[in-house]
Amino acid sequence: MARLTTASGRRLVAGIPTLWLLVLFLIPFIIVFRISFSEVRLAIPPYTPLLTWRHGRPDLYLNIFSRAHDGLSVIGFIEFASAAGS
Repeated sequence: MARLTTASGRRLVAGIPTLWLLVLFLIPFIIVFRISFSEVRLAIPPYTPLLTWRHGRPDLYLNIFSRAHDGLSVIGFIEFASAAGS
């Protein structure tokens, strides 16, 4: 019984700071993720929402490719793929 108490106590003592650090890491990561995949707009907040509701369903919009530089992203991907293959 004492062995079980010490093992669970050790997990609790190590788990609380680990959970705290994980939460403090994920909150800024989620904020940066939202901003990086959205479009810029002149409003508050200065980006469009990623998730909107249309016809009762969630609609996820990720701005992965810029409309102004479509060819540039393709060239960048090709250069990356060729460098990774070397």
